Amino acid sequence: MAHLVVVPEATVAHVDLTPAAEVHDLVYDHKKIIEMAVDTLRASYRTFADPERLLGPEFTLLELLRLHSAIAGEQLGKDTFRRHMLGQLVETDAYQQGVVGKPAKRFRHAVG
Repeated sequence: MAHLVVVPEATVAHVDLTPAAEVHDLVYDHKKIIEMAVDTLRASYRTFADPERLLGPEFTLLELLRLHSAIAGEQLGKDTFRRHMLGQLVETDAYQQGVVGKPAKRFRHAVG
């Protein structure tokens, strides 16, 4: 029996992590279990903005795009991604802090 748990990277800072694509030479069907977990995670992120709430309550679209690109394993197009996600998000009155140039608008999830 396998169980998938998705947590923010900061919560496992004391652990050595290996990207799923770099895991090799596993016994039994463990490689298949990891592949199924990655497929499940990717499917949920294709449908929802941040179902595991890895970014916290507020985030920029660029932060969300980077998260989705990391999970997808490929760089996603900014314009298409923005159009796909905006219906699931609500703009806040907050802006990104501590950046050079124009600060990005922060968003939150429209539901929950």
